[in-house]
Amino acid sequence: MYAVRSAVGADFTVGVRSSQGKVNDFAHKWRGISEAIEVYTLLGRAPVD
Repeated sequence: MYAVRSAVGADFTVGVRSSQGKVNDFAHKWRGISEAIEVYTLLGRAPVD
């Protein structure tokens, strides 16, 4: 995401779509709250809008 933000600049909206399922595996589920906390903590630090 840092490369995208650098390439497009601060005046361009950069977003992320999140889903529990995987594109090719609809039975996939997150391991639990600890995995979600880890993912969203890192996402919160990312340069997205």
